[in-house]
Amino acid sequence: MKKLTAFCLVFIFFTASCSGVNSVVKKRWKNSENTIAIMDMTSNGDELMNAGAQLHRALEESLLKTNFVVGSSDESTHYKLKYKVIEFDHGSRVKRFAALGVLSKSGQANVKVKAALFTKDKLVGRWDVESWLNDGFLGGSSNAIFNKAAEEIVDHLKGDY
Repeated sequence: MKKLTAFCLVFIFFTASCSGVNSVVKKRWKNSENTIAIMDMTSNGDELMNAGAQLHRALEESLLKTNFVVGSSDESTHYKLKYKVIEFDHGSRVKRFAALGVLSKSGQANVKVKAALFTKDKLVGRWDVESWLNDGFLGGSSNAIFNKAAEEIVDHLKGDY
């Protein structure tokens, strides 16, 4: 039994490996064709501004899964994504949980967004996006509507094929 344990430990010790990577940069390049700035054009209202900030975070997270490189609005980015939250209702989580989302829309959360993509101040595309939440685990989190809206906007950014 001791020989088997010793053999297993020695086998694991010698078969385990470390890995690493090293690179030397010979010439730097800047990816300027896929840079995008996200600009919130939402009006100054408490509820709408908070919704705009939540959508901004969701857009940044969704763009991480694409080829776009997110930059700031004051940088020289190739694309500018401008959006405006025009309507937001966080609904009632308790009503969504109680109604299970299928019985009533009384607790429904929704957000309406107008988004536009510009390149060098030229309009490339414009979309009206509406996202809603009827149910979910314990009534669902209102962050889900912003994540779905951001995913829809990012899908439009990929363009038509």
